[in-house]
Amino acid sequence: IACSQERPAPGIGIRGLEFGVEEMYEQLVARIEKELAEAAAHCQEAGVKAATICTADPPEVGIVKAAIETDARMIVIGVKGVGERKGERTHLGSTVNRVLHEAGGKTPVLVV
Repeated sequence: IACSQERPAPGIGIRGLEFGVEEMYEQLVARIEKELAEAAAHCQEAGVKAATICTADPPEVGIVKAAIETDARMIVIGVKGVGERKGERTHLGSTVNRVLHEAGGKTPVLVV
């Protein structure tokens, strides 16, 4: 399962339409969907079935929702993502921590 959130502008996927930037939002969605399709193709080449989703939902909600809707056998997620802070000692990133809680035992989560 993959979820993408544009940075550095927080909430652009959620707030974009409210601020009249429909064209920018559509271009962003198209770019993300293209990147996700390429990632899914790489997984398929390696013999791994992957589902992707581009959504304005928070990443943890989108990831768990896609896992449930596709009847995924497992969610694989990195220990830290784009919010990693150099020099800070944290064990889990905020998104992975929320995915662990949101999955609530419905889908196994592998943190790498």
